[in-house]
Amino acid sequence: MRRFHPQDLSYLSLDQWSNMPFSALKFDIKKSWLAPLVAQVQQELKARGINPFFHTWVADEWFSPDGCPGIAIPYYLFHPNLIRLQKMHGLEVEGATNKAALKLIRHEVGHAIENAWRLRRKKIRQQLFGHSSSPYPNFYRPVQNTTDYVEHLGDGYAQSHPDEDWAETFALWLSQSPRTWKTKYRGTKALIKLEYCHKVMQEIAGTKPLNTELFVVSPIKDQKGTIGELMQAQSKNRLKSLLKIQKDTKISHEISSAAILKQMQNLYKQNGLGILM
Repeated sequence: MRRFHPQDLSYLSLDQWSNMPFSALKFDIKKSWLAPLVAQVQQELKARGINPFFHTWVADEWFSPDGCPGIAIPYYLFHPNLIRLQKMHGLEVEGATNKAALKLIRHEVGHAIENAWRLRRKKIRQQLFGHSSSPYPNFYRPVQNTTDYVEHLGDGYAQSHPDEDWAETFALWLSQSPRTWKTKYRGTKALIKLEYCHKVMQEIAGTKPLNTELFVVSPIKDQKGTIGELMQAQSKNRLKSLLKIQKDTKISHEISSAAILKQMQNLYKQNGLGILM
């Protein structure tokens, strides 16, 4: 069976996209608008003496699995109608612009580089950022106006978990010159973290990764069913999890589950909470 790249199916309506089986689609990062952004991050690494080391694949969301020196990129970014469907189901769309996607690629590469050079084992890394073994919370409440963390993706994301703190620090280090971040974070704990990141990156520059595993996790090519079925399942699961946490939330049951999900997510943001599920 021939598989089509999403760009070859631009004539489809939203309903047709929703009913499209994943088995009929081929998501090729090299043929997408994301390819130059991945290449840009590779060049940024090269400029700092680090040879491109990470591999990419397409999944249902952004992530870099534990122990994997690679990053997953969400399939919904491969066509504007997929982004529309994602939003219609109340699901977040991350990285829909060049600027946002670049930030997320750098962030995920921050996770991947820890996996590639096994940086989480370093004692100073653990002392400054915390232990990776710390459980991920369902949600977090970032402290406002703190100088202990960098701000890269926004919403105080570095405060959610030690691994996210590292990834955010690395991403900012990669995207800015030392002069810029030294000036911005002068006299803060965030600067100490950035200087440590800078030191470690200088140490691994020109060296080969300790971990070169090329495995992938949950690739979208293995997804069964249709696009609509996956999005509906994700929407229901996310809503179920949020309602389980916030049991006393008053919401209208006369609207769609997607609208309720949007209500819940907005409620969390209004209360200064970040969601990690």
